[in-house]
Amino acid sequence: LRVVCVHMEYLEHVQLVICKCNPATAQLVCQGLFPCTPLSLTLVVNMDILEFALELFVCMGVRAML
Repeated sequence: LRVVCVHMEYLEHVQLVICKCNPATAQLVCQGLFPCTPLSLTLVVNMDILEFALELFVCMGVRAML
């Protein structure tokens, strides 16, 4: 399986060898990557991007209340 991984500064192609005992999602999470879809996986994002988005949206909520 070949997927595109989105990092903060660059894109990367990640090649995975999958089987029933070692699914793609488990491999990706162990590498600090988050799968964007549970089926037909083609895109993953780095966990740092998810943390950034979380902080961004938390700050947006506070500003909207001011």
